[in-house]
Amino acid sequence: MDSQRASMWEQAYDFAYPLVAFQYYVEYITNIETATETKAPINQFFHTRRVLLPEDGFPAPNMEVIYSQGFLNLKDEPYLITKPATERGFTICINDCYGDCIDVLGKGGTKGSEDKAVYALTGPDFQGVLPEGVIREDVPTNYAYLLVRAKISNIDSQEEIEEIRALQDAMDLRPLSQYQKSYITPKGKYDPAFDVHPMVRLSSGLEIETFFNLYNSLVGDNPGLAEDVAYAKQFLPYHVGPGEIFCLADYDEEEQVFLRGLTQRKRENKTPGGYAINNWEYMPPRYGRYQGDYKLRAYLSFTGFGQNFPEMSAYPSCYIDKDGEQLNGKYKYKMTFQKNGLPPCQDDIGYWGLTVYKKETYGLIENEIRRYSIKDDGQLVENDDGSITLYLQIEPPAEKYFNNWLPVCEGDFFACMRFYYPTEKILNKEYSLPFIEKYGD
Repeated sequence: MDSQRASMWEQAYDFAYPLVAFQYYVEYITNIETATETKAPINQFFHTRRVLLPEDGFPAPNMEVIYSQGFLNLKDEPYLITKPATERGFTICINDCYGDCIDVLGKGGTKGSEDKAVYALTGPDFQGVLPEGVIREDVPTNYAYLLVRAKISNIDSQEEIEEIRALQDAMDLRPLSQYQKSYITPKGKYDPAFDVHPMVRLSSGLEIETFFNLYNSLVGDNPGLAEDVAYAKQFLPYHVGPGEIFCLADYDEEEQVFLRGLTQRKRENKTPGGYAINNWEYMPPRYGRYQGDYKLRAYLSFTGFGQNFPEMSAYPSCYIDKDGEQLNGKYKYKMTFQKNGLPPCQDDIGYWGLTVYKKETYGLIENEIRRYSIKDDGQLVENDDGSITLYLQIEPPAEKYFNNWLPVCEGDFFACMRFYYPTEKILNKEYSLPFIEKYGD
């Protein structure tokens, strides 16, 4: 088999991967009769009512926002979302089933404001008329994913948590046919066959024939963006596309071995096209708006969906210190921001937070003071020269710098900085986070 044909198969696999992954996430998350904090039937929201803590065992939870989520099927009719009025950071991210971000609704989003609004998510086949005052959001696939982010400043503030819960309860999601009618969300169904996490199913030796035929069965109803549809036509001669049937036996032994190997490849440890500054690893500035980078889109879909646009959020991670060694709790670390050098996020809506996680499990690190992140909250203590030093270590630093301390664990860990609404200085690499470096004995 020549290299050109091998390259075409790899491109087909990368292109199809998000749609297959999305189907597995739909089957897993919607596999329930009534909504909980972690699952809900199709076309319903499920609300996380607080930030996730170490005892929840969730990988790399966010300490800056509280989430609501939902998977939608728009094939029969549009679904309407009512977004409540709020001055809080509160956005609704719409992803199609390839992981492309279509729009972000709400204050600070690509569309919308802090005012109350009703949006209609319409699939690619919708030809009808919407009620007056309802804002149309065209989705290029019949499956869609909603990720709602509500900013939280103090995870221990019951008042703040109750306010966010009230906003979650004020959101409404219903089919167009039930607009301004009495509507009761229907019960879902549970099937034990789907009670396996998508990441397990995707990494447990999926057969290539199953993979491509699942994609073939889904792509007709989920064509995607116009440029993606045009790109995917090149795979039709390989029996990969709407209405096609892929049969492994149609190919010689050498090609069969290659094709089987596509689903067996070990996942890369680094994001394709990513870059590092001071050992902080950044994703390439195309996530959410992939512009033909199908390898990156496939890579990110393994762990889930819900990407914002780069101008709305960025999440660099750091695994190694200034000396190039793995971060480990047996050492004491510091990172020093020069005077006026804290991360430059946008005025009014921008904010940032630093969290550390156990490397092996991506879990939060339990600690007696219940501090899981350091945030942009005005409580950090300056050094005499106006710089600010953060301390990442097991034991507290000098009492004066207690607010600047983020407890770590014994063993390996990594740090994640989250920027929300970063300025151009971050996006164009003019601003750089400081190294994490060892200090002391």
